[in-house]
Amino acid sequence: MEAFAESSVRMLFEKGKIKNIKDLYHLTAKDFEGVDGFGERKIANALNQIQATKEMTIGEFVDRLGIDLVGIKAMKKLGITTSDQLFSFSDDNYVIGQNLIAYVKENKQFITDLLSVVKIKGEVKMAEGSKKVCMTGTGPKKRNDLIKDIEAKGDMFVDTVGKDTNILLCEDPSANTTKLQKARKLGVQVISYSEYFG
Repeated sequence: MEAFAESSVRMLFEKGKIKNIKDLYHLTAKDFEGVDGFGERKIANALNQIQATKEMTIGEFVDRLGIDLVGIKAMKKLGITTSDQLFSFSDDNYVIGQNLIAYVKENKQFITDLLSVVKIKGEVKMAEGSKKVCMTGTGPKKRNDLIKDIEAKGDMFVDTVGKDTNILLCEDPSANTTKLQKARKLGVQVISYSEYFG
């Protein structure tokens, strides 16, 4: 949070105003009474800063966790768009993936606590029975239209092939692209666009 220093958070903790990270999001102006350095204007700024972080994209959320090499661009590269994907991500072929997996494993409860008070923008929760679908090669429509069609079927689009990917769509299942090679190695089902959308 900008204009809301770590020292201020420490003071609130020492005064018993907060006990954990979730409590920050339940503070009111009255909670700042008796905390050194907090006048009316600074209290208003602090509350505004807290309010501004109650909703963000999953990329912005992870970027603020301070994981080495893992920021907004990395999240896009890894194809992570939801909190479910954040917790289930398992592709350790790259350093950024390794760093993310290690952090989530060590700090799962902390992340869960934060997500109980922070809303992830545009998050689509997977319904029971839904599949994670990736694409490779040229499809029958524009990429964004295909993603909408995948979601319309109740499945979730993912940008990269990982251990938790269920289906890889392609024009020719017998081709030998990098994604297809990886999918076969991981046991991901490979089918054509026509068969999937049939």
